[in-house]
Amino acid sequence: IYLLDLIYIDSAYPASGSIMENEQRSNQMNNILRIIADLQVSCSYDHLTTLPHVQKYLKSVRYIEELQKFVEDDNYKLSLRIEPGSSSPRLVSSKEDLAGPSAGSSSARFRRRPTCPDASVAGSLPTPPVPRHRKSHSLGNNRGRLYATLGPNWRVPVRNSPRTRSCVYSPTSPCNCTVGSSATVPTMEGPLRRKTLLKEGRKPALSSWTRYWVVLSGSTLLYYGAKSLRGTDRKHYKSTPGKKVSILGWMVQLPDDPEHPDIFQLNNPDKGNVYKFQTGSRFHAILWHKHLDDACKSNRPQVPANLMSFE
Repeated sequence: IYLLDLIYIDSAYPASGSIMENEQRSNQMNNILRIIADLQVSCSYDHLTTLPHVQKYLKSVRYIEELQKFVEDDNYKLSLRIEPGSSSPRLVSSKEDLAGPSAGSSSARFRRRPTCPDASVAGSLPTPPVPRHRKSHSLGNNRGRLYATLGPNWRVPVRNSPRTRSCVYSPTSPCNCTVGSSATVPTMEGPLRRKTLLKEGRKPALSSWTRYWVVLSGSTLLYYGAKSLRGTDRKHYKSTPGKKVSILGWMVQLPDDPEHPDIFQLNNPDKGNVYKFQTGSRFHAILWHKHLDDACKSNRPQVPANLMSFE
């Protein structure tokens, strides 16, 4: 339990790298360490018996709570397929389906105006829609710890499903990216810093960190240059991409470096190019690594199980 709390604190309040650490991060870390130290000193577990099923549960794989969102998305898509009585399901999701209507707005929508007589309002009142299976009803409307960890500048969209032809990432800044002639939904986007380690197999003479707003759409990376020196919001970056790179067949690595936990690498084995990216926290690096790895392998040809053919 406390290990998950430490992971959450490290993601929500990443280390600044300076001598003066974040005060809020230090206080929360010290509170958990103080509780663990008190339990180690004061508690005696000699009277407890070992239970096999409890040991099996403790040794099982544990998932970070923020990554549980992907499991919930898969369960929701499965519930759509097996839901009874859905003869004409809607294929295009609306903003209310993803964000969920508030109780106040729904009651005000079908409330009669106090200044109008009943006879004049009776014919103009809209009929309340038939309640359907909405994702917001099954998963809840609060954004939870994922939003608190990532902040308003990081948006991880819902995976593609029959209802998510259009996707609303946040109430304040919806993003629709267009690649070529067709509009596609970005897999992930956010501010990153990039540095070139190898260019055509050679180390560049001068390489520095460059800030971009990076959008992963399918198997394509789009780089939007920075307009300001310090801004991290989308408005601080250009509206048109300066680079567009296909990463099919590339390799992504997540180095285990305690001094730089927010780093991941992207390698192009065909041209011998290696790029290093800095995200800002370990949790963001894990998310980028996961989505980039899926994109690199998206159109890789499958090797048939039976390599021999008899004709």
